[in-house]
Amino acid sequence: MFLIDGLIGLFTYLIVYFLLRMVSVKKIVAVIVAVIAVVAAIMLSEMFSRPIYMQWRYEEHLKAKYPLINFAAVYTPQEFAEFMDKVHENIKSIKDPDQEINYQSELLSTMLLKYGPHASDESLFHYLQASVDYDKKLILIDPVYVLYHEFPEKFENQKMDFSKLDKEEYLKQTFSAVEAVVKSGTEQPRALPTDDEFKKVMMMFRDVVETVSQKYGKELVIATLQNPTDKSLDKLTSANIVIAFFEAVIAKGQADASLFMRVTLELNRMQE
Repeated sequence: MFLIDGLIGLFTYLIVYFLLRMVSVKKIVAVIVAVIAVVAAIMLSEMFSRPIYMQWRYEEHLKAKYPLINFAAVYTPQEFAEFMDKVHENIKSIKDPDQEINYQSELLSTMLLKYGPHASDESLFHYLQASVDYDKKLILIDPVYVLYHEFPEKFENQKMDFSKLDKEEYLKQTFSAVEAVVKSGTEQPRALPTDDEFKKVMMMFRDVVETVSQKYGKELVIATLQNPTDKSLDKLTSANIVIAFFEAVIAKGQADASLFMRVTLELNRMQE
């Protein structure tokens, strides 16, 4: 950006200086006016050109680093445009650098709800495993990150402190985990779950809750799953409950665990 400002300043100076000299303005006056014009041009550049340049550069950075961003631009253009609008506005106003994680979570949630119910068993099972593996790393940093990671929509109205989080790693982990699910649901979509499969998952959910409740108590398990932002809940205990819950789902095996995810995502999509 400094190079751009330098070029703008140089061209402004040369154009203003020579135009003034052409109309017989004294050299010293032409120099002073040209310098003033340079300062004004750079200030206008900082005000208007810099945000546009930073927005473009950041968008290219995202597309280069996370292939799913390019995929989203093609297959979910409206959601992608909304995501980039929010990112651009945040860069322009410099409101909150941490907002990137919130915007990314919204985009990924939208894509999961749209394509997850149609995804393959393998991609959904891998997504579950990758998410739990990352949860086990997050809980060592701050248990609340586990709750945010699994239920970002529950934290929409809460200010999150991401200062202890490696944001680049978080974005990489979450984008990577979702990528195969979204591509599978787009390129080789499966039929939506049947009524019988919905019933099977409801029974599975009760079974998993009962399994986790043996250690933590049913009331606490339900409270954590329904309202993980509840300030009365111990965040470490809640994070362990969430990890134990999804581990119990994974223990059902690939076919049942992936069916659990497809039905859960479809239910959430229907409720939106």
